Order: sequence, then C-alpha cells, then structure tokens
Amino acid sequence: MKKNITLSQLFPFQGSEPSQSFRFGIAEGQKKALSPDTEHPALAKARLFQGIGPKERQEMLRCLSPIEKRYEKGEYVFRNGQQVSAVGLVLEGGVHIQKEDYWGNRSILGHVATGEVFAETYALCAGPMLVDAVAAEASSVEFLRLPALLVPANAEKSWYGKLQANLIAILASKNLALSGRMFCTGAKTIRGRVLTYL
Repeated sequence: MKKNITLSQLFPFQGSEPSQSFRFGIAEGQKKALSPDTEHPALAKARLFQGIGPKERQEMLRCLSPIEKRYEKGEYVFRNGQQVSAVGLVLEGGVHIQKEDYWGNRSILGHVATGEVFAETYALCAGPMLVDAVAAEASSVEFLRLPALLVPANAEKSWYGKLQANLIAILASKNLALSGRMFCTGAKTIRGRVLTYL
C-alpha cells in the first residue's frame, strides 16, 4: 500500500509552544500579538495564502498565534547562526537577505518584498541561519510558526493541502532562482557569465 508522506514528516517540529529560539530576544514592548480576527491586507495577497479563504486563514492564525514586529532600516531581523522556528512574512517594507564575510564586506543575496516570506527553509529544517535578514527600510514583519501547522493532526483541514502546495511552490521557485545564480557565478570567465543571461 502506498503511504503518503507529509511535510511534517520531512521537517519534524518538536513541541507546540513557542521555543526560546522563536522569541529571538524581542522585548515585550517591541512586539505585538495579533488577533486572528483582524488580519493585515498583505496576508490575503501573500503567495503563501493563495487560494486560502478568509475563514480558513483565521483558523490557521488561531493555531499560529502570530507576532508582528516593526524594524527600522538596517535593523537585523535574523542573524547568521541563529536558530529560528518561525517564518517571516513581510507586511510592509522589505528585507534584504545578505552575507557578511570575515572582513565585513556584505553581499546582498536577495530581497524580500511585501507579501513574501523568508527563513522558511531554516524554520522547517530547524537549522541555524547561514545568512542575515536585515530590514531594507522601515518594515513590519509577521512571524508564523508554520511547522506547528504542518502536523498530521491538521491533515484533514481544508487549508492543509493548499498550504503545502503554496509552500512547495515558494521553495521550488527560490531553488530555481538559486540554480540560475549558481550557473552565472560558476562560469570561469566574464564572457561565460554574460552568456548565461543571453
């Protein structure tokens, strides 16, 4: 008999309460717990919630207990080496994904715009961040403990399959973009790099 494998089996999540890594040092006065009945307009437009209706989102948010945090330009959202258990969703502004070398030189690897998510791979795999996530401008980020939703107990929920499909599509598109970047930087000559764009 064919056995279905869920994302929760591929990316196991331990516990149902927010871990210390999820709190990541946010002072009580700087964060805001969100009501599941009052959602930000960016949620409905986010690719992560594509095809998921308002009532389904409210049910999901009740399980997630999301936290919203505002950041000023240049402020770190996540740091290299930090353990995270929550996915960041940009409600306003934008976030740079960057890498800093030993000498302090910074390379911007990507930009997360309003309605997009980041750190989903690290949250699902429970691994340390290999990059920094820094506010590109004054921004508002909502943190969602998606691994807590992707458990067998929620498999019968109407939104479960939609969330899985959206998450896989996001991961696949980012993987494709990363592959394209590797083809470019992997070329040994400038001519070879230019040809990757033609």
